[in-house]
Amino acid sequence: CRGDWSSDVALPICKYVEDGLKFQRKFCKEPVQCVDIQIVIGLCALFHSCFNLETIPDLPTKSEADLKSLAEKVFAFSFFWSIGGSIREQDWEPFDEFTRTLFQEGALPLNLQPMGLVYDYFVDLKDNVFREWSEIVDPFSYDPDLPYSQIMVPTTDSVLYGYLLHNIAPQKPVLFVGESGTAKTTVVASYLGTRSPDHYT
Repeated sequence: CRGDWSSDVALPICKYVEDGLKFQRKFCKEPVQCVDIQIVIGLCALFHSCFNLETIPDLPTKSEADLKSLAEKVFAFSFFWSIGGSIREQDWEPFDEFTRTLFQEGALPLNLQPMGLVYDYFVDLKDNVFREWSEIVDPFSYDPDLPYSQIMVPTTDSVLYGYLLHNIAPQKPVLFVGESGTAKTTVVASYLGTRSPDHYT
């Protein structure tokens, strides 16, 4: 990105990450324990997967103010799903409260809706706003010829996890953890079905 705003926000962003990790370690639990550097690498990978010319073709023509605003939202989204992405679901609510307060006190104008949790939102890269995952869940269409084991009813969970997998998997290895019946296998199988066979040779 052009301009010098990135240097202006580098120090505050490091402070957000440091404070986020401290809160996560003190008040949350991880089903699979991660080290700090893994989480930070995940944050950077997710940010890069969303904030690039492939996902935002008009990136070079955006104004400095629009670039800063969009980068802040993508950073916040990456923060939610890296530092807050490895914790137990029962810890999502306290992490949500902490995160909203952290960004508000840091004067980062995310304009998130007060209802729900931060996990309920993704960044609409075209319109530079947060939208709810529920807005992009496709309606279910039953195919009687499809084996029962291959039937997948779209939900907000399948959409959001599919989105994260689609964005991160081309760059970094991905490990999904969760209890039985949370559609981990189905989401991964659905993603693999969208990839060209040449991708794996």
